[in-house]
Amino acid sequence: HTREFQQKMAAREEPTQPEHVVAAQTAFDEAEDMEDATPDNSITTFAAILADERTDEALLRLKERSIYKLAALHTRLAHHDQVVSLLRDIRPFFETIPKAKTAKVVRTVIDIVAAGNAPRDLQETLCGECIEWCVEQKRTFLRQRLESRMAALLFEGAKYPLALTLLARLTREVKRLDDKQLLVEIHLVESRVHHALRNL
Repeated sequence: HTREFQQKMAAREEPTQPEHVVAAQTAFDEAEDMEDATPDNSITTFAAILADERTDEALLRLKERSIYKLAALHTRLAHHDQVVSLLRDIRPFFETIPKAKTAKVVRTVIDIVAAGNAPRDLQETLCGECIEWCVEQKRTFLRQRLESRMAALLFEGAKYPLALTLLARLTREVKRLDDKQLLVEIHLVESRVHHALRNL
């Protein structure tokens, strides 16, 4: 009975992670601890984790977290070129994860950059490149959400005609899909643009 009990308990334990995953986790934790003191070293470590081509589920989760860390660090250090190239460089990673997860990663990176008070033109460049990639990859769901975000950025930059042109096309497209949540988001930006135009 004792042996059976021990076998049952052993079966319940989580499987041991492969050595490379354990090593990556250790490196991630150390880089996270040191990111304020030595951000450049942390950037190198997070980038190395991303460069690993293996696709274990635990490693993919670490890669996702590394992407967010890199976005935050590059934004904080005003590495504007690296912020833009980050979303280009991780496109191979998107091939290893579901489309819904890709959408989450892209939008989270853009949110992190915005929260870091990055210049608006940098945010526009980031959005614009991601929209082009979505068109190439036929990722409609993500493209429409990024175009809504782009319209909001154009509004903030007082580029009202460009914002309205984009919103008009997007509204027609989204109405056909009956995506109520996105329609509300679009109409909110549109009303802000019209309000701003009335006050000119």
